[in-house]
Amino acid sequence: MFKKSNKKSKLAIMAAALLLVLSVLSFIPASGATTHKMVTITTNTDINPFIRVALHNRTFSSGGPFTIRCEVNVQQFQKTAIDGNVFYNIADGRDPNQMVVWVNHFSSKTNGWIEMKDYNGQYITFNNIDRVLISGVFEPFGLFQFGVYKAKAVVSYRNFRILDAAGNVVYSWDTDPSFQNLTNLKEYEGDTVFTLTFGDGSARYDVTDSEDGSQPSATTTTENFYINPTTTTKKTQETTTKAASAAEITTTEAEPTDTDTSDYYIDPTQDEKTETSTSENDSPQPTEDTEGKGGMAKQR
Repeated sequence: MFKKSNKKSKLAIMAAALLLVLSVLSFIPASGATTHKMVTITTNTDINPFIRVALHNRTFSSGGPFTIRCEVNVQQFQKTAIDGNVFYNIADGRDPNQMVVWVNHFSSKTNGWIEMKDYNGQYITFNNIDRVLISGVFEPFGLFQFGVYKAKAVVSYRNFRILDAAGNVVYSWDTDPSFQNLTNLKEYEGDTVFTLTFGDGSARYDVTDSEDGSQPSATTTTENFYINPTTTTKKTQETTTKAASAAEITTTEAEPTDTDTSDYYIDPTQDEKTETSTSENDSPQPTEDTEGKGGMAKQR
């Protein structure tokens, strides 16, 4: 009789232990998804909001070529002008004839996450950074920029990172201390990432955490998603000479058939803002003759 009771007690203990294990496991995510920093641009009435990443030579002077990796989700997109687009461009000295080189632009929703790539469907790369000629001045950094031009849009960017030639992550939003506890990119206090505009400054730059459970599409999901560079005239860029820093370098975009001229720029290590900067600190808004197009503008 004693043995039978003892056996029942053991079974009850085992059952209770099993329930405890199952209850603990139920709180562990099955997918094992990794959380990444995500920035979402909501344009509102701003015609040209974008993000600038300074490619400092202190980080990128050796170990290249470097590869930019990021996931992009254009959730809403409606042109407000015929040349409205989502764009990526870079100023790293790769073209002696123009400071800013457009590496991709397109005009559609993505129907989910895609990888940030160039016109040819390749990851965007750049070589070691020494000094880059920007607005007539050799600066210790290059610039990588991406955003929206002349469209009502909601665009999210997540898991932004830059890898060296060996595949090591040398910079990422996930590890940037200034991204910790940040909810509004306009309040970023580092010297690497900046919010800029040639519009009215109404765009939002919300910073949140995003799980990467939904993988970027291997191929594009909309017809004519990436514009074929063989059918698109190369964009050009002209500037006037004005020393500054990566934070507030003022730049302009020239559409495929245009050439625009504007003043530029500022040093990413400085906090002060130029007179023409569209900053949060009641700085004057850009005038029509300094308005930029498609991704070279003033800090917001």
